[in-house]
Amino acid sequence: MNMIEPPRLLSQMTGGNEQQFFDDYWRKRTLLAKGCFPQLDQYYSASEFLEDYRRLDYHNATFLIVISNNEANERHFEVPKNWVAVEGALKQGIPMAVLALNLPEGFTQRPRRWDHFISFHESLRNYVCGDFPILPRGQVYDYLATASVDFFYTSPKCQETTTGGHYDTGDVFYFVLEGEKEWTVEFCPDSETTKSLQRLPGGKWNLTSADRSPVREHMDVTLTPGDCLYVPPYTYHRVRSNGASLAVSLGLPTFNEVTLLGYHLMQLQFSKTLYDPLPSFPHTHGNLHATANEETRSRMLAVLNALADSFR
Repeated sequence: MNMIEPPRLLSQMTGGNEQQFFDDYWRKRTLLAKGCFPQLDQYYSASEFLEDYRRLDYHNATFLIVISNNEANERHFEVPKNWVAVEGALKQGIPMAVLALNLPEGFTQRPRRWDHFISFHESLRNYVCGDFPILPRGQVYDYLATASVDFFYTSPKCQETTTGGHYDTGDVFYFVLEGEKEWTVEFCPDSETTKSLQRLPGGKWNLTSADRSPVREHMDVTLTPGDCLYVPPYTYHRVRSNGASLAVSLGLPTFNEVTLLGYHLMQLQFSKTLYDPLPSFPHTHGNLHATANEETRSRMLAVLNALADSFR
C-alpha cells in the first residue's frame, strides 16, 4: 500500500482544507479526524504485528508499560530480556510499546510495514518541520527533542488496560490499526502544568513518570482503524485498551530556543573538538586570575560567534 502524502493527510483531516490545519490546530489544539485515513483499515493486524515482532527477535527497543498500584501511580518502562519475558507480560495484560526508530541503524530484518511507517514519518517530519535538525535515530538527549515511530500492542488478555496519563514533548499523529483505543485528551496544550512538573527534580521525565489525571477541559473519544488523532506538544492524554489492539504513534520533534541552541552546541563540540579546559586561578594570584578571566571571555565570545553563524 502506498502511504498518503502529508499535504493530503492534513487536508483530509480538516475536510479538504489543509490551511485550516495550520491556522486552527497545529501546535494549538487537539484534532480528531474520523475515517480520514481509510487505507489503514485492515492494513496491519495485531496478530501480524506480533508475528513480525517474534521473527525480529530484538527486544532492546521494547517497553512494557507498567502502572504501579500505589499512591504515586508510578509509570514504569521495563525493557524485556527475551521473548519469554514479553510473552509473560502480555499474558498478564501488560501493554507493549515497540520503538521502531530505536532499532540499530542498518538493521536488515526490520518488517516491511514498519519501514512503511518510518518512511511516512520521515515525509511528515520533512514537510512540517523541515527547517529543523534531524536527530540521530535511537539516541535520547535530556535537553533535545526526539522523534518516534512507536507501535502500541495489547493482547486479547488485556482487559481495560492503560498506558497511563501523561504529556509528550512533541507533536503526535496517532493511528489505530486494529481494535479500539479509548482516549482521554485535553483540548489544548497545558504549558502551566508542564512547566511546573519540569521544574521538579527529574526535569522533563516528570511528564511521563506517573499515571496522571487531566486538570483542564478534555474529551473522551474512541478511535478505530481509519481514524487519526493529532495531539499538540505538552497536551495531556491517557489511552485505554480492551482486548487485542494495535496502533502506531508518529512523534515529531519540537525545538525551543534552548534545545535548538543545545543541538548546535553539540554539533560544535563534535566538529571543533572543544575539549581544552578553560583556565582557572585563585583570586590571590591577581595577574593570573585576571588573564584567565579574559581568556575565558574571549573563548566564550568565539563560541557564541560560531553559534551565531549557524543562524545567518
